[in-house]
Amino acid sequence: MPAGVCAGDNNVHGWAWSENIGWLSFSCYSAGGTTNYGVNIASDGTMSGYAWSENIGWVSFNGADAAGCGGCSGSNCQAKVNQTLNGSGEYEVSGWAKVLANGGGWDGCISLRGSNYGVSIDPATGDFHGWAWSDMVLGWLSFNSVDSGAGGGSYKVYTTAGFGPTAKMECGGAGANCAYGTCDNNAGGSWVAYSPAQECPICIYPVKDVSEGSTACAYWTLSGPANYEYQASGPGQTINLSAFANKIVPGDYTLSLKVSDELSAGCASGNTDTASHTVIIKQGIDADFVCALGDPIYDEETNPEPASWQDCTSSAGKADFAKKIVRGGKIYVKDISLHSEEGTEIVDWNWQFTIDGGESTDNAEMVSFTAGKNNKIELKVFDNGGRTNCKEADFSARSLPKWEEVPI
Repeated sequence: MPAGVCAGDNNVHGWAWSENIGWLSFSCYSAGGTTNYGVNIASDGTMSGYAWSENIGWVSFNGADAAGCGGCSGSNCQAKVNQTLNGSGEYEVSGWAKVLANGGGWDGCISLRGSNYGVSIDPATGDFHGWAWSDMVLGWLSFNSVDSGAGGGSYKVYTTAGFGPTAKMECGGAGANCAYGTCDNNAGGSWVAYSPAQECPICIYPVKDVSEGSTACAYWTLSGPANYEYQASGPGQTINLSAFANKIVPGDYTLSLKVSDELSAGCASGNTDTASHTVIIKQGIDADFVCALGDPIYDEETNPEPASWQDCTSSAGKADFAKKIVRGGKIYVKDISLHSEEGTEIVDWNWQFTIDGGESTDNAEMVSFTAGKNNKIELKVFDNGGRTNCKEADFSARSLPKWEEVPI
């Protein structure tokens, strides 16, 4: 039971009124008493503590005391403020309170919300509105004299608690670019991603903003060996690391989500909250291939001077072959991708050529291209650790020049 000198450190104050039992004080500070009591709202909306009535004694807002009220069990008995605004722009209060001096056939239970009544809080003022209900002794309990039908003079219950949003994120299963299963929000520890070396999007589980309360703004940061920022266009979105940058430096990072009930740059204004999770970004497969303009296979009799393998991509991002004649209309390509971790090896290859859409899992490939067309080589590789990466090169093959003998 409450005891000691009034500290006035709870965040619910004021008075409620019942025609049957009169005034109900929600804090010793409001009542000017000496006994330390009051009702408090935690950051997650959970209510706790005691109110006082000279006629019926202590009223508990602790969930354990309300066990069994209305047939409730567990968390359904707990008096709590829902931090998501309802259609009227208020926070609804639900659950049960309990008059501890119950007896004479009265269970002492006070319902804070029913099918056609309930208590709510105005987020702009912190004022409570509406009615609670208890059978027999108490009847209707009004929380604000300005409400229609209220009586008893001027009174209200109010709170100084902030009702900003609660930031939460969760991983949402297997990523579109990941081949290694699903993440587990309940397992704890770190989420793992793999950095791309080429054009592939980064591999990471989708991470979703599941923040609670009134959110208008969501701002993501990835801090570690390199720092990235990304402000979502709205709350509740699912993102992956490619939202920050095309290429991420490997290392240990902290992925943070900051939410606010006001829209601003960086979600810096209004009531804010931040949630964080560790993300380890490892180097993925270094996907690469080389090209040859002629047959690269040495043969003493038929091909004693084979063509050399060379980089397919120029400094401008286009294949060098766009500037050269493709003799015989053939280009040879070979995978030279590197696995990223000891004990892993590349076990599967997927080639795609835009000229015919053909695919192959060979580690070397030769393909004919049509001169004058824009063509593309794409390679996607997979290792036995579940990682994948890709590379592509665009070029336009040229035909040999035409010539004819001119009569003299």
